[in-house]
Amino acid sequence: MYDIISNGISASSLGIYVVKRPDYPEITEKKEAYNIPSRDGILYFHTKMYNDAEIEVSVNFMAENENSFGIMCRKLKAWVIGTYNKKLEFSDDFNFFRKVKYAEISVIQRSGRLGNAEIKFVCDPYMYLVNSDQFQSFSGNIMNNYMLSKPVYKIEGNGLCVLKKDAKEFQIQVPGAIFIDSEKMIAYTEDKVANTNVKGFYSTLFLEPGINTFSITTGFNVMIAPYWRTL
Repeated sequence: MYDIISNGISASSLGIYVVKRPDYPEITEKKEAYNIPSRDGILYFHTKMYNDAEIEVSVNFMAENENSFGIMCRKLKAWVIGTYNKKLEFSDDFNFFRKVKYAEISVIQRSGRLGNAEIKFVCDPYMYLVNSDQFQSFSGNIMNNYMLSKPVYKIEGNGLCVLKKDAKEFQIQVPGAIFIDSEKMIAYTEDKVANTNVKGFYSTLFLEPGINTFSITTGFNVMIAPYWRTL
């Protein structure tokens, strides 16, 4: 049976069922257009950045009786709302997940005990490899078999830790443990933002396709959640 899983909770476990498998979303690149009088046509600058992906899903449910219809409506709405900033998975593509930015639900149409609704999930354009959001040990060498990745790093130790790649340095004052989110461009500890603890360009920490080699100051334990991604 086809299913959708939001933040670890499947629709079917709530008595909500997908009417048909959703289409794959359109992915469009953000491009800048320049009309140059001395040239034919339009010149496009490719940003290598993409617009959000929209996934529309039709669902239905059958309430136990007409008086419990409202209970099922609340279950459905709570499940949809619970997808905000969460992981969305599809049972026919379990190797990848999507990051949901927000979701919308239509009017829930009622026909006796049967309910029907349309859900629109607005997601990050990328699909992320399952478990690539989990931390793994990082010694400085890592192969990226996918597109450009923007990982999260966890560094444990005390003092100045320097991550260096291609003559570019990213310096971190580590107060025991610190997290570096290269996509959101933020550093934080367990209890506060720590942007003043870092120096350098977050892009230094991105993982290009192919082999990526870093040098790391000795005496620190570095872990990485690579967030391998593709379109």
